[in-house]
Amino acid sequence: MLRFAIAITATIELAYFLTELPYPLRKMIHPADRGFDLLSMLCMVFVAPLLAVAAIALVAMGWRTRAAAILLGVAPLVYWTPALAVFIARLMKG
Repeated sequence: MLRFAIAITATIELAYFLTELPYPLRKMIHPADRGFDLLSMLCMVFVAPLLAVAAIALVAMGWRTRAAAILLGVAPLVYWTPALAVFIARLMKG
């Protein structure tokens, strides 16, 4: 049951990451915001979806359900950390 729930949640996260994919790509093509850099784009485009895919793979193979749950929790943090960092920097800049 836990494996099924992790697989469903990872699939939903992956679908969210892929539907939001044009945002970081558009920010890299038109860099009006200098706070959004290459590392942010890599986190949002590659690392977060890769963590969700790794969680799906671990659950599908029947290995390390706890590790898959941890990867599933880390993926949104990796995705949203660059955006939160830019927001906090703008607040501090005034």
